[in-house]
Amino acid sequence: MKPFKVNFSVIKIEDVRKIGSSIEINKIYEGIYFPLNNSVSFTDSSNSDNWSFWVGDTCELIPNNTFKKSIMDLHKKSIEIGNIDEAIKQASTFKTYEQADRDFSSMDEELKKYWEDIYYKLIQTKYEKK
Repeated sequence: MKPFKVNFSVIKIEDVRKIGSSIEINKIYEGIYFPLNNSVSFTDSSNSDNWSFWVGDTCELIPNNTFKKSIMDLHKKSIEIGNIDEAIKQASTFKTYEQADRDFSSMDEELKKYWEDIYYKLIQTKYEKK
């Protein structure tokens, strides 16, 4: 899952701000979102300090209001998006499902890969800065 540009708002500053820092709580910035660890990287243009923020803990992603209304799944089929927030919740739930019977572990791995891909594409569609 590749990182992508997002707009985000700082909700908490846990590190010491250095002289010349422009970081402020509730201000919107552009950064790079890393889906694998749910973080945003940002370089302060005022003093070149590098910052990392954690989504849901120290920052919030700002939705892209012009997102496309469909995504392509792993099988190259187009999936229409009605309610993106509900679709994200559903994909988040489905990517954790497993069969109790270990005989289905290979199917579980395929389905997990499928739903992780859908989840990533939905998050990217909602938040990627164009």
